[in-house]
Amino acid sequence: MLVDARRVERNRVLETDVCIIGAGAAGITIAKEMMDGPLQVILLESGGMTPDAKTQSLYDGKAGEFKYSLSATRLRYFGGSTNHWRANCRPYDNLDFEKRSWIPLSGWPLNKSDLVPFYKRAQDICQLGNYDYYDINKLKPLLKVPPIVFLGNRIQNNVIQTGRFLSFGKYYRQLISRAKNITTCTYANATDIETNEAASTVNRLKVSCLNGNEFYISARIFILATGGIENARLLLASNNIQKAGLGNEHDLVGRHFLEHPYADFPLQISNGKIDVRFYSYWERQKVHNTEVWGQLSLSDEVMKEHALTRINVFVEPVPPKGVLSGQFVKASLTKKKLPRDLSTHTKNIFSDPYGIGKYLFTKNVLQRFSGKNYLVRPSFEMIPDPNNRVTLSDERDSINQLRASLQFRFSSDEKESVSKSLAILGKELGATGFEKGAERLINRPKFYSHHMGTTRMHDNPRQGVVDRNCRVHGISNLFIAGSSVFPTGSAAAPTLTIVALAVRLADYVKEIIKSG
Repeated sequence: MLVDARRVERNRVLETDVCIIGAGAAGITIAKEMMDGPLQVILLESGGMTPDAKTQSLYDGKAGEFKYSLSATRLRYFGGSTNHWRANCRPYDNLDFEKRSWIPLSGWPLNKSDLVPFYKRAQDICQLGNYDYYDINKLKPLLKVPPIVFLGNRIQNNVIQTGRFLSFGKYYRQLISRAKNITTCTYANATDIETNEAASTVNRLKVSCLNGNEFYISARIFILATGGIENARLLLASNNIQKAGLGNEHDLVGRHFLEHPYADFPLQISNGKIDVRFYSYWERQKVHNTEVWGQLSLSDEVMKEHALTRINVFVEPVPPKGVLSGQFVKASLTKKKLPRDLSTHTKNIFSDPYGIGKYLFTKNVLQRFSGKNYLVRPSFEMIPDPNNRVTLSDERDSINQLRASLQFRFSSDEKESVSKSLAILGKELGATGFEKGAERLINRPKFYSHHMGTTRMHDNPRQGVVDRNCRVHGISNLFIAGSSVFPTGSAAAPTLTIVALAVRLADYVKEIIKSG
C-alpha cells in the first residue's frame, strides 16, 4: 500500500512490527525480503516516486577541503541513489574483511565466507548473473577479449558485473506497493528517534513533512537505512536523552567517513601488444546474458609486502577533441562566463561531426564505445580516520533540522600508498604517465559518491556504533543498514555488499521477532 505522509492525520501514531527508514538499495532490499510475510512493515521515503527540488534541498549542507557537494552526490526519492546507479557490482575480497596491521582500525567482525550466501542472494536482487563469474579463471574461456596475462603474482585481474541499469525504485515499486503487509509512506522525513529514559529502547519515531504535517511511528524494530551521511545526521540530531546523539556514547557517530576517490590520466603503453579493452566499461562483454568487464589491482601479496591500501584501475576511451571542447564550453557557460580559447573550442566542435556523433551514439545509446586512445582511471581505498567525519552544522533546513557538515582529507599514508601503488602498476604494464596520475589522484580527485564508515561495525562498543548484526550498541531495537556500517571501504563499488548485508539483516530481524 502506498500512502502520502502529507495526508496522514496530524500527531497520529502508526503502529507496526518493523519500521524501515529510507527506501534506497538497503531499505528496499529489506522490505522485499519481508514482503508477503507475517510481519507488518512501514517503509519511509523522504521524497516521492520522482525527484523534486524542495525535497532534494534537504540534502544541502557544508563540505570541506574538496568542495564536495552533499546534495549532488545523492538522490532523495524512492530508490535513492540507485536512480543514477550504473549497476556495476563486485563483492569485496577476503583481505578487505581482514585486520591489516598497516591500516589502523581495519578488520570487520565478519569474514568474506560469512557473506558469501548473502552475496549470492544479492546477485538476483541486483539483476546480475552467476556469482561464479567473478572468478577470472572460470570466466577466461568465455571471453572474446581476454584480460592481460601478467608474469608473477603482482597484479590481480578483477571481474565486474553490470546489471541492467537497475533503479531499485522503478524495478521494485509495483512489487512492494502490492505487498499486503507493507505500507510505503512517501514524503515522510524521519526527524527524531525517541527512546525510553535509559536510551536502551526506541519507543517511536517522529515523522515530519514539508507541508508542516507531523506524526509518529511505533514499532518493535526500527531499521535506519538513509545512507552514510544521513544515518549519522539523524542519530546526532536525536539527542533528547543522549546529548551527544543517539548511539554516540563513545563519540563515534559520524566519524571514520570513507569515500572512493578517483582521477583520470592518459595511458601511454610502450608495449603495443597489450590490449586493455577488457578493462573498459564501454567495451564490456556479454557472457550468458551477464555483462562483464574488468579492473586491475595489486595482489594481496604486494599490498602486504609494501603496506598498501587497495587500488583499482580501469580504462576509458578518450573522447574526440570536439566532445572535450563541448564539455569545457558547457561547464564555462554553466558558470555564466565565456570559456578561454573559445575559437579553438568552436573549431574542435565543428571539425569532426562524424566522430562526435559516433562517440555520443555508441556511448549514450549503445552504452559501448571502441577507441584506440584511453584514459586510466584509478580509485583507492581510504584509511579509516576519526577526524574524517559528519557533524551537525548551525544551519537548519526547511523542516527545522540541522544540516549535515562533512570534513575529510587524505593522510600522508594514503598519499604514499597511492604513489607506490601506481608506480608498481605502471611498471608491470610497461606504461608511462603513472607518476602524474598519482599527483592528480591525490591533489585533484573526483569521487564516486560512495559514503561509508560513519556508523562503523565492531563488536566492541568503544570501536564501533553497531555490532556484527548491525544493531546499535546499547539499544535493543535499533538497527542500521547500508554502507555507513562498513569498517573499511575497499576500492570496489559498495552496492552489492550493501544489499548482501541488508539481506542478512532482514533474516536476522525476522528470526529475533519470531523467537520473541
